[in-house]
Amino acid sequence: TQNQMYYELLMGQLLTFLFPFFIVLLVMDHDQDHIKPMMSYFGKTKIALYKILFYLIVLTWLFSIFFMIYHVLPSLLTAYYTYQASSVTFFLNLYLDGLMLCVFVLIFIRDKHKALSMLIALFYVLANFMIEDSPNQILFYLFPQFSSYFSQIILAYPYKICYICLGLTIYLFQINYETL
Repeated sequence: TQNQMYYELLMGQLLTFLFPFFIVLLVMDHDQDHIKPMMSYFGKTKIALYKILFYLIVLTWLFSIFFMIYHVLPSLLTAYYTYQASSVTFFLNLYLDGLMLCVFVLIFIRDKHKALSMLIALFYVLANFMIEDSPNQILFYLFPQFSSYFSQIILAYPYKICYICLGLTIYLFQINYETL
């Protein structure tokens, strides 16, 4: 049981630290020059919706692969590993946080400022450390990210989903009102 707890704590901290950077590296190159002619031909909203759908599929695929690796590798390589149902809620939290980071990168990062997207991931990691040290509800209301304290609250999940939907709405308005 001690090895099992150590594995879960270590992998939880490692995934919480690495996933924001994977997501930012995946999404930071979203504003390409070859998309601009397609926007003028098909429409900005349609291209933005397809872009969001594509990133949703890719993030789902990425998280499902990491979820399988999280469970399959230790069960094949060790004798102590047993499946814990708490990992599903952990990965659900990471998935919702990944969607929030994706939306933030889509909103704030444009073609000229790609390097600044790493600051969003760094902010996420530092804010996660701050929330874990002292669970502050005001910080959670401003940026609802994974925390062991707030993961026990059932209303945190709909709040995160509403936060993601608000970000997607802002992104769609931003795309429609910017000039090419």
